[in-house]
Amino acid sequence: MPRKRSQIRMRDLSFRMLSRLPGKGIINRMTTRVADSVALEGYPLDLARR
Repeated sequence: MPRKRSQIRMRDLSFRMLSRLPGKGIINRMTTRVADSVALEGYPLDLARR
């Protein structure tokens, strides 16, 4: 986790540049695969609204 403003700016710039790379499809598939592999517990709706 970036703690300094300069680190946050660099992180944000890096993410913006990823969308402009020629291999962005590969990066998108890799990150989507990782995100989809995470299983979250189901919580009742009334708890989520508190």
